[in-house]
Amino acid sequence: MSDQSLRVLSYNVWALKFVSKNRLERLDAISRALKASQYDIIAFQELWTGYDMMKATLTNLPYSKYWRTAAVGSGLAIFSRFPIIESHVYPYSLNGSPSDLSGDWFAGKACASVVIAHPLLGQVEIFNTHFFAKGGEEGPEYWRAVRISNAWEMSRLVAGALGRGRHVIVTGDFNSSPHSLPMKIMISRANLIDAWVESHPTLPSSPIGRNTSSNAARAIEVFGLTVDSPLNSWSLGKPLDPYARKWLGKRLDYILFRSPSAKSRPHLTIEETNVVMREKVPGRAFSFSDHFALEATFSVATPEDPVYASSSHAPRHTILTDENQYKLSEEDLLTALGAISYEYREANKRSKRQMIYFWLSLLLLLFIVIGSAFIHPSRWLAPVATLLGAIATWRGTTALYVGFIYGQWETGILTNLMEEIEDVRDTYR
Repeated sequence: MSDQSLRVLSYNVWALKFVSKNRLERLDAISRALKASQYDIIAFQELWTGYDMMKATLTNLPYSKYWRTAAVGSGLAIFSRFPIIESHVYPYSLNGSPSDLSGDWFAGKACASVVIAHPLLGQVEIFNTHFFAKGGEEGPEYWRAVRISNAWEMSRLVAGALGRGRHVIVTGDFNSSPHSLPMKIMISRANLIDAWVESHPTLPSSPIGRNTSSNAARAIEVFGLTVDSPLNSWSLGKPLDPYARKWLGKRLDYILFRSPSAKSRPHLTIEETNVVMREKVPGRAFSFSDHFALEATFSVATPEDPVYASSSHAPRHTILTDENQYKLSEEDLLTALGAISYEYREANKRSKRQMIYFWLSLLLLLFIVIGSAFIHPSRWLAPVATLLGAIATWRGTTALYVGFIYGQWETGILTNLMEEIEDVRDTYR
């Protein structure tokens, strides 16, 4: 493989133990399919199980890193053809509530990265993430307040890597549509380039048409849809929201990039992007994952190349003469501030509600303790009182943790975020 090109794959493989269907068979098929590929970098999301299998199979990518966060792990992993010289993980400050059993809080959604040593580019930092799931694509922006927080934190990390003079490639499942506020924040705050948009400059502004196989295939090829496609077997029978039905799927997976602002250094230029792993597992009737994968092929232009100075991509990718073209608008900042402010008020309400549950549980426990003195041990009420006491203790302890400890933590984080946004907004005045 030539060092003049860089092939990157981002793939949500849906590998949660006891939950994901046909998990082991799919992971084995995925690992064998990717073994035959020519990728330089593979970033996985939802690889909660199967990392060792991938590591044993993907011998063409000898360097890898898996990150363990929270109770069940982030599910993030990166495999590389080039040596990894640094690795980092940054669990997001907000991941939902511990009382929410949907799983994001227990997974500890995070931004992870490795720094690779590329023969021509030097240090390249590869980011991988999986944003908070709940919130949808339509409706009030405050539904996506946690994703806004994720994007704000991650964009700060990416901007920091660029400030250190590194090339950056950002991959992941952002659980956000292209024109959503979280994606605007990601692209604008770090001046990133969306590889799909760059390689598909004439994207239509309206859906392809009604749900047919040919239209669904064209929608994937035109819009880069990676999930909830009618052509994915795991979408069949799944209750899809109006957004997915309208566009014949969703584009939630991205590869973003940027090279440092230096005229004399090599830079990355996007050649093509494709949605891949769209076929069924060989010999089976189901897809490899509930997501399709996204691949991007970059070329590396060096100052010695004859086309370097005349490259149509060079001015945008390396010499940002107009920083304002990537700047968030004040309206965007106000929308973000409104969403976070609403979430702050809701967090306060949740905290107060949990504290009420705590005091009620404590009163019930005291009633049981005092009342148990008047219950003869042989009577049937004794075991009932013991059970009620255990339930009151569990509920009260949980309510105290969620309402007071986590409640103070959550409101503090949201306050910090609102202040950060206000600081940025002040620069517009």
